Amino acid sequence: MKYTLRDSQYALVVRRPYTHISRGDIVAAKVDVQQSWLADVPQTNATITIQVVKRVIGLPGEQVKVDNGVVYINGKPLEEPYVLLHDNTSAPTVVLGPDQYYVLGDNRVESLDSRIFGPIRIDQIDGKVVIH
Repeated sequence: MKYTLRDSQYALVVRRPYTHISRGDIVAAKVDVQQSWLADVPQTNATITIQVVKRVIGLPGEQVKVDNGVVYINGKPLEEPYVLLHDNTSAPTVVLGPDQYYVLGDNRVESLDSRIFGPIRIDQIDGKVVIH
């Protein structure tokens, strides 16, 4: 979440039960990743659980596509004023289930997010992040 959150900045996480998760919300979630995906750990095939802070892009029931750095929701390009550095990555089209969310980091160039680990479930979300 570089450019949105700064090093040593404090943020409050409003834990469950929260009222509603909307597109654009920033959430803290636990995700399973391959240890080899992380630059600062030994290259192994082990799966580990990490905490991530990401922006909610896709909501349950929506179709999400990332094509050449542009995010499409149900076929329409998403306006993302919070992304300062765009990249040109693409990801397969995903149709989200009834309890799934698609999350991306605001620093798309260096973000480990749903383009890599896939959608997250509501039960993986620890809370919404409030920035001050």
